[in-house]
Amino acid sequence: MPSKNPEDAGSRLDVAGVRSLLRLQKRLYLIQPATAFTASTQGKLMDAQVKDPHTVIVNLRDAEGTYTCDINAGKHQMVADEPVPLGGDDLGAAPYQYLKAALGSCTAMTIRMYAERKKWPVTDVVVTLRHSRDVNKQSVFERDIRIIGELTDDQRERLLDIADRCPVHKTISNGANILSKLID
Repeated sequence: MPSKNPEDAGSRLDVAGVRSLLRLQKRLYLIQPATAFTASTQGKLMDAQVKDPHTVIVNLRDAEGTYTCDINAGKHQMVADEPVPLGGDDLGAAPYQYLKAALGSCTAMTIRMYAERKKWPVTDVVVTLRHSRDVNKQSVFERDIRIIGELTDDQRERLLDIADRCPVHKTISNGANILSKLID
């Protein structure tokens, strides 16, 4: 209950203000390089990546109540998180954003590789992606592809066909088996 003493005015924070400050403090604590794994986790990362450099390790940060994950993909570090409205701290892209990024980047790279092999003048590829679910709750990825370069209509159509052949597109379209096991 707020104080009725005029001398206390401005010296107390309301509950929302305290929560806001605590959330800010938590965010500041959590903002650290994605390489800030514990020593034991770092050892596991190194062991796994020595065996297979294509292994990706995801480590949920140890802070209480956070969804923030440090991701180690070979020599690259990233952070995944949920947005604030979903209970996260918004310190990194959300998992579905990474999935869309994987599809978009694979699409752009595949188009570029094919165009280079054909010596077609592609100067840029921009892929915009959206994800939704249809009435049957099936995932739907909408992919708008802008190919910049002096190309014929036939070349553009061929590159659109090639976009559907990127490995990530094939994996998503064909489905994948995910084998999970608990380890020590």
